[in-house]
Amino acid sequence: MRDGMDPLKDFYKTLGVSRSASEDEIRKAFRRLARRYHPDTQPDDPLAGARFKELTEAYDVLGDPPRRRAYDAAFSDGASQGEAKRSGLDAILSGLFGAASAAPRRGADLEVEAEVTLEQVLTGTAVTLSLTPPSGEVRRLRVKIPPGVENNTVVRLPREGDPGDFGGPAGDLLVRVSVQSHPTFQREGANLAIDLPVSVFDAVLGGRVQCPSLQGPLALDIPPGTQGNAVFRFSGHGLPRLKGGGRGDLEARVYLVVPSGLDEAQRLSWERLAGQALMPL
Repeated sequence: MRDGMDPLKDFYKTLGVSRSASEDEIRKAFRRLARRYHPDTQPDDPLAGARFKELTEAYDVLGDPPRRRAYDAAFSDGASQGEAKRSGLDAILSGLFGAASAAPRRGADLEVEAEVTLEQVLTGTAVTLSLTPPSGEVRRLRVKIPPGVENNTVVRLPREGDPGDFGGPAGDLLVRVSVQSHPTFQREGANLAIDLPVSVFDAVLGGRVQCPSLQGPLALDIPPGTQGNAVFRFSGHGLPRLKGGGRGDLEARVYLVVPSGLDEAQRLSWERLAGQALMPL
């Protein structure tokens, strides 16, 4: 038997569960209390280590179905018949604890999703996540999302996952980033693209138009005779590259806007222009 172990200690009471508790309820109770009393999380509490040891001893038995059945039988027999049966109970519990202690087990990794906008990808951001691990205790965690993050990028936070068993370390928290689609821009890695409407007048005669970007409008000079599907590039006005190396570009893809709803005078003007265009030089 483990040194100092009271063979009649009520492990159910130690974990705060009823004798009819399910395996899942016992596991959740242990993990909740283990997180609370783990020496790593309570460095200033001198009693935390002893309490954590008690919890581990209790879960060592109740978390293992064969050991739990033997413990239930031994505890019931010893408790009902008093000291006359204590030596028999000692022998049974010694068999339970005489084997090597359960090896520390690392906790499972937890994976959650965080959604960000394209504007947040440009600058980086921090999101607050509400986590409900198997222990059942809701935790709120602030997670930094780096600039330039791409869809399905995973941000790993060590030791923020599921608590370990038998003194093992906690798992990691994996934050999978989902980038929202944007109504104006299309993303192509670190580059952005936009479909830019240009009137047929500006396309024929040339002119200056405003091109949207994530940091405000940019002036764009349209040369005379610009064709539909022409592409203009703004260097360094895309998104940051996640691993460094500056920013990508913004591509403006021209599409021509043809006037509609012409009155009679406007229609005649266009007909005259069309006739002149057809005349031989």
